[in-house]
Amino acid sequence: MAALASAAAGAIHVAAIESHWSEWTPAGMFFLAVACFQLYWAALTVPFGNAFLSVAGVWANLGFLGLWGLSRSRGVSFGPHTNVPEAVEAADALTAALELAVIIGTLWTFLPREHHGVPSAAGYRFAASLAALTLGVTVMPGVSSALNHGGDGHSHEETGDGHDHDTETVPDMDEVTVELSEPTSTAGPDEEEGHTHAPGEEHE
Repeated sequence: MAALASAAAGAIHVAAIESHWSEWTPAGMFFLAVACFQLYWAALTVPFGNAFLSVAGVWANLGFLGLWGLSRSRGVSFGPHTNVPEAVEAADALTAALELAVIIGTLWTFLPREHHGVPSAAGYRFAASLAALTLGVTVMPGVSSALNHGGDGHSHEETGDGHDHDTETVPDMDEVTVELSEPTSTAGPDEEEGHTHAPGEEHE
């Protein structure tokens, strides 16, 4: 089950490589490395499961989860979105859940065998089939969300500096030109109409 969860998480990371690569090449390379590790770990764990692979899987997935939590809470301190938290999406939330399943499933194997028991051949096949079906259904929305990364569903939260970064309204230059071209007159109403009055003459 831990191997299947790792393979599912790796598949979601594979789907997210292209969009992250287009945003920032080191990010795409990181997702490629994570995907390769998770897929190869799953492929090696089933036939050659041993303590070294188990420990490596636990520590690696703990690191992936820690980095994910940091990027969603405070933002990473490097890259094009420095210290800007990313919004939680379906792809990364499902991937985090799968990585947690890898950790729990792997740690479970370290328990003494009499504590978790040994299933029969039929029970083992049933558990493996159920796990594969569950993870297969789970991975599909994760892959779909990862492929749409960078579209409408992907966003970075607003920085906490208290500033509004919306575009300010700029006045129309035609209106400014018209206002500047209009003459400013301080003459009274009589002078504007071209009328003059002799001293003592009243205006009708």
